[in-house]
Amino acid sequence: MRKKIHALTPNFKRFRWIIHSLSVNSFTRTLQYELLNTFENLGDVLDFGGGSKICYRKDLNCNSYKSINIDKKAEPTWLINIDDPLPNLKSKFDTIISLNTIEHIYEPSKLFHQLFNALKPGGQILISTPFLFPIHACPDDFFRPTPSWYRRTLIFCGFHNIDVVPLVWGPFSSASLVSGMPGPFKKFRMKIFLLADLVYFYLSTRKISTLNFENRQEKHATAFFVRAIK
Repeated sequence: MRKKIHALTPNFKRFRWIIHSLSVNSFTRTLQYELLNTFENLGDVLDFGGGSKICYRKDLNCNSYKSINIDKKAEPTWLINIDDPLPNLKSKFDTIISLNTIEHIYEPSKLFHQLFNALKPGGQILISTPFLFPIHACPDDFFRPTPSWYRRTLIFCGFHNIDVVPLVWGPFSSASLVSGMPGPFKKFRMKIFLLADLVYFYLSTRKISTLNFENRQEKHATAFFVRAIK
């Protein structure tokens, strides 16, 4: 039986790691990669929106890695055009990953049906999309899926055991992403926001249950991380 995934709670060790990671990745991507790296062997992986040049590729614990992308710079296994059907990949993969891609798909339900077919029975799909984040066309940007949308859509497409985890450090850092932090000293100010969120967590949410913590965190999630099983 697969263990349910939960939101990671703020602590000083994570604070130091996130500060270090921000020199390489955006804040949202830092939280996404952090949770992705908690998964053990992913087996045979298909990365929709990935490629051999994607920065998190080297950290994936997997047996094999294939990828699909519209951007040849990512060096995907299969280079496709927008709205092209996926290659014939029926029941080939243990894990499908898709990070920061679904929000750019106009009809994601059609895509989920194709990804469902590409999974082996019992395989998992891992998805993460931004939520409190500016519009970013690549080449277009259509929506910000909520936990309710994910659960209903994935069930409709045949998935079960759906976990939707908010990726968030706290309200101050999330607010900084929404505003874009205009002005100078952005990196320094982000550190201040992260520290303020850590203090806020210890003062107000340290003793609440995991479920209540996740429900509260949904309100200011920078992104959502989803796992569902075929």
